[in-house]
This record gives sequence, C-alpha cells and structure tokens, in this order.
Amino acid sequence: AYNPLSSTLYLAGGDEFADPDLFLAVANYQLLGKNVVPVDIYKWEVAGCTLPNRILGCFMFAMSLPAAGASVVTPFTAPFNGVEQTFVVVGNYFEGDDKDQVPQHYEQDSYIYLVNYTTNTYAIHQGFRTSGVSSVNVFSHFSPSLGTTALYMAVANQRGFAGLE
Repeated sequence: AYNPLSSTLYLAGGDEFADPDLFLAVANYQLLGKNVVPVDIYKWEVAGCTLPNRILGCFMFAMSLPAAGASVVTPFTAPFNGVEQTFVVVGNYFEGDDKDQVPQHYEQDSYIYLVNYTTNTYAIHQGFRTSGVSSVNVFSHFSPSLGTTALYMAVANQRGFAGLE
C-alpha cells in the first residue's frame, strides 16, 4: 500500500453552464520502499460510483501525476492563454534509500502541472528546485498602485540553505 503524506480536497472544472466537480489529490510518498510513486487524483462521482452500497457517491480514480517522494500537493486556478485553468503543484520531498539518507536525496525538482479534467490529461507547466519541501501555498495579492492582481507561490523547505541539513 502507498504511504501518503498529505491530501487535499478542491473544486475544479465547470464553466458558466456547469458547476465544478469535487476532487481529492493524494501525495503518495512511498510504495514498498520506493519513492517514485504518483500523486493520485480522484473525482467524486454520484451517478458513476461503481462501489457497492454507496448511496451518495464515492471518489473514483481520475488520473495520476508523476512524483518522487511527494510530500505535498496544492491545486490552484489562474488565467493562462486567456482562459481560467487549473494547475496542481507537486512538491517532491525525497528520492533515494531511506537507510542511507544524504542531503542529495532531498534535492528534488518539484513541478507545476497544467491539468485538463475533461480529458484527464496533464502537462508540465514549470519545474522548480526544492530541498525536502514540506509546504506549498499559492496566493494572490491585489496591488492598488498597479491596479492588477499578481499570483505568488510560497515554498517551505526543511533541508538545505536555512533549513536542516
């Protein structure tokens, strides 16, 4: 079984004619001692629930995103190419042998994926270096002087510079 470190519920999809759907993303850290395991995304299904005795619905597997020792998954929406799109940040914490933990095992590329929930596909939008990432938050800030809203991403690392070695 997977060893998940975090999960998050979020709304995505939908448009002016349809409500967004409910999704659950699970950051799987490890499977049978291996850290290269995916982040799994599940969609809440009412009519399509195939599990027995589920009257109100259930989460059904939708897709996986590549990961290496993922510790955090953070969805957010932002305009991209003139359209509001959904992105998922996968923070990769560790890849290597748990019995021989060296600083290099924590130096990982983490990724921002552009996700299409209609086709259950994704593309890497951006990569960024992390060092034992423990938290990722995406937020916006309106600047009255500029009259625009900017999007920011805060990343907390547990290792490396200003962290634990």
